[in-house]
Amino acid sequence: MNKTKRCFVFDDGINQNWMEAEPPTVRQAVLKDYRLGFCGNMVTLVPCKGRMVEGLICKLSLEKEEAMDWGKGYPGGLYEKQEVIVKGKDNTGYRVMVYVPDRIASMHHALPSAEYFGRMVEGYCQHGFQTKELFESLKDTERDMMKLEAKLRGAMVKKKNIER
Repeated sequence: MNKTKRCFVFDDGINQNWMEAEPPTVRQAVLKDYRLGFCGNMVTLVPCKGRMVEGLICKLSLEKEEAMDWGKGYPGGLYEKQEVIVKGKDNTGYRVMVYVPDRIASMHHALPSAEYFGRMVEGYCQHGFQTKELFESLKDTERDMMKLEAKLRGAMVKKKNIER
C-alpha cells in the first residue's frame, strides 16, 4: 500500500525551477495567522495574527518523505516536522506537514542571501502569489535582528556595570 502525506511548501522549494524532483503539487493554500521568519537561508513559520503565508500542498510518498527528511537532517538536524492546518482556495481545511527550523535555529534571525530570496520571489510569481507578504517578512526579520542586537547591547552594558 503506497501511503502518501500532504506537505505544505513555502520556502525556496516553491520555485518551479527547483521543483523538478519534488512531489506533485495538489493545490495552492494559505496558512493564516502566521508570517515567514528568516534564519539565513532557512525560513520558518512565526505566529502572527492577521498575517498569512501562501504555499503549495504537495503529496509525498513515504520514500519521498524519507528523502526529504534526510535532506533536512531530520531527525536530529536543524529541522523539525510539525502539523498545521492550511486553507485551500475553496476554504477547505487541510492537515499538512511542514518542515521548520528547530527552536534553536529559528532564534538566529538572519537575512537570506539574495539568491535564496530571489528563488522564493520567483516561485511566488510563478504560482500567482502576492509577494507583499514575502517582502514584509523580510522587513520583519530585519526588525527582529535589530531588537535582538539592542537587547544584547543592553546586556553587555549591564554586565560591564556589574563588573565595575
